[in-house]
Amino acid sequence: MIHRGIERPADPKGDERRHGLVAWTLSSVLVTTLISLGHPFGPSDDSSLGPKLVRIGLVASQSIAFVLPGTAIASLLPLRMERLAKWFGLAWCLIVPTLVALNALTWAWIAQPLFSAGSLRVLQHANSLRGYVTWVTIGWFLVAMFLPVSLVVVSRLLGRSMTHRLRMRRTASNAIAQLGLVALAIALSVPAVFTLNETLQWAQLNPARNPMSMIRVSSLNSTRLEVESVYPSGDPAAEDHLRDADDEQSSANHMLDYQNALRRLTVTTPSSFEGESSPDILIAIVESMRPELINEQTMPSLHEYASRGIWCRQHFSSGNATTHGFFSLLNGIDASWYDSPIRFTPVLNRIFRNQGYELGFFAGDDQWSRFYMDDFIHPDHFDVFDVVARNGLDSDRHAVVQAASFLDEPSEQRAPRVAVLYLYATHATYLSYPKDQIFQPAADDRMLYPYPSDAQPEVWNRYRNSARTVDRFLSAVMQDDRIILVTGDHGEAFLEDGTIGHGTKISQVQNQTPAIAWIPGIEPQRFDTPTMHADILPTLIAALGWKWNDPQLLDGVNLLSNGGPSPSRLFVTRDYLSETLGLIGPWTSNDDEPFAFTLTLDRKQNSIGPVRAIDETGVPVSGSFTSQIDRIREWIRASR
Repeated sequence: MIHRGIERPADPKGDERRHGLVAWTLSSVLVTTLISLGHPFGPSDDSSLGPKLVRIGLVASQSIAFVLPGTAIASLLPLRMERLAKWFGLAWCLIVPTLVALNALTWAWIAQPLFSAGSLRVLQHANSLRGYVTWVTIGWFLVAMFLPVSLVVVSRLLGRSMTHRLRMRRTASNAIAQLGLVALAIALSVPAVFTLNETLQWAQLNPARNPMSMIRVSSLNSTRLEVESVYPSGDPAAEDHLRDADDEQSSANHMLDYQNALRRLTVTTPSSFEGESSPDILIAIVESMRPELINEQTMPSLHEYASRGIWCRQHFSSGNATTHGFFSLLNGIDASWYDSPIRFTPVLNRIFRNQGYELGFFAGDDQWSRFYMDDFIHPDHFDVFDVVARNGLDSDRHAVVQAASFLDEPSEQRAPRVAVLYLYATHATYLSYPKDQIFQPAADDRMLYPYPSDAQPEVWNRYRNSARTVDRFLSAVMQDDRIILVTGDHGEAFLEDGTIGHGTKISQVQNQTPAIAWIPGIEPQRFDTPTMHADILPTLIAALGWKWNDPQLLDGVNLLSNGGPSPSRLFVTRDYLSETLGLIGPWTSNDDEPFAFTLTLDRKQNSIGPVRAIDETGVPVSGSFTSQIDRIREWIRASR
C-alpha cells in the first residue's frame, strides 16, 4: 500500500482544469503571435532589419508575457473555485489575442496604442465613424471574432485529450506548465539581445506587430526641449511668463480683454472705394483635401483658377480636423484659441453683415453640433443655412445646387452675398461618379477601411477620382466675376505618416492642404512659403479694399501685401486628438531641418509646455536645434 502522504488520490476535475489551462495558454500564445506577425495592417515585415527568427521570437515572448499571468492565476485558484478558475482562464486566453488584433488596427489607423488618450477620443466619436465602415470591414471583424471562437473549440479538444492521456500530479502539472512557458519566453527573447539595436529599431518601426505596444512605445530618438531651455534662467521674459501662468485671475482678465477687443474689431471702406459695387464671394471648403490634387488631370477646373489666381502651395490648415480648420478660417486666428472663451459669432460673419452682405451656408453634412462646431456653424450666423444629412453624392449635389441658386440671383435685385460651401465627397470612403473614375486600378465600394499597405495605391486612385467629382461640383459655382476662395478643411493620410485618414497626429499630410484664391483684377501669384487658414480672412478684406481698425488682433496676414507672406514668420497648426500644436517656421521649407516643433499652449493659463522637434511624418527627431531656439523664444515672447 502506498502511503497517502506520498501520493494523493486522483483528481480528475483538477487534472482536466490544469491540462485545459495548459492547452488554452499554448493556443492563445500561438494565435496571438500569428495575429501580430500575420495581420495585413501597418508596414510589411522588412527582412533587412535583423534576423526574421529573432523577431518571431521577440513577438512570441511578448505573447507569453501577456497570456501566462492570467492562466497562472487561474491554475492556482483552489478547487472549490473550479468554475471561476475555468472561465477566468478561458476569458483571459480569448481577450489577449482580441486586444492584440484591436491594437494592430489602432496603430494602423491613428498611430497610437490601443490604451491611450487618442484611442479614447476616437471611441467618443464612434457614432460618427460609420461613414468609414464598408461591408468588407464588417466581414473582416466577423472573421476576427470567429478566431477566438475557434480557439475555444481547439482548446477544449486539446484539454480533454491531454486529460485522458496524461495523469500528472497537481504540483507537477503546475510546475511544468508555468516554468516551461517562462523558460520558453526567456529562450525566445535571448537572441534579440545579440541584435539589440536592430531589434529595437524593428519594434519602433512596427508597433502594430508588437503586443507590448498596447501599453506604450517610447521614441528612441526624441529630444525634449524643456520650456526652461527655450526661456533661459534669469530671462525677464521667462519670469514674467511663469508668473502669469501661476496667476489664474490675470490670465482670465487677459482672455476677457482679448475677447472684447475681437468683438470691437471692425473694417472701414476708404473713400476711394466708396460707390463701387461689391462682388459676390464663394468660399468653398473641400473635405480632406491634399495639395497633390491640384493638377490638370485630377481637378482641371480648379487648376485653371489656381494658374490664373493666387496659389498657396505650402498652405496649412489650423488643424488636422474640420473643427479647427473652420474655426480659423472664419475668425482669422489660429486654433490655439479654440478652447478659450472666444467662441462667438465668427469675425468673418460679423464683418460682412456690417458691410451689407448676405451670408449663406451650404453643406452636404449636418453633424456640426456633434463635433462642437455649432458655436460658429449655426443658423443664427447666416441668412440662409441649408444643411442636409450625408447621403452619398446626393447631399453634396444638393449643397451645390442651393449655393448656385443663392449666388445666381440677379445682383441688381439684392445685396452682395457670401456663400460658404462645404463638400464632403473626398472624405473616406471617397465617392465619385462613374464618369470621373479615370484613375485605375482603384478600390471599389468593397474596400476595407482601415486598409492594408498593399491596398494604398488603389485607395489613392479612388481618392483622386472623388476629387474629380468635387471639381465637377465646383465648376458649377466658380465664375470670373466672383471672388473665389477654395481650400481644404485639412489634409489626409494614406499611410505616409503611419496612419489612415486625419485628426490623429501632426504631420505634413494631415495638416497641409491647398489654398486657391481668384480675385478679379489681381495678377497671378504662387506662394511657396508657408501660409495658413488664418491668412484667408485678412487677404479677403484687403482684396475688397477695406481697412481693419486693429489688424494686430488677428494671427493671419494679408497675403497681397509686401510681396506675399514672410518666409521667416512662425504660426501653429493643431492636432485634434490632443492639445498639441505644431510650430511651423522657416525650418518647414528646409529638408535639412525639422518639419515642425510640437508644444502645448494653454491660453487660459498662459502657459507653454515642452517642445519637441518632429519630421514630416510626426516622428520626434533628435538634435540640438540651437539655430531654431532663438526663433522659438521670440514666438513665445510674442504669444499672447
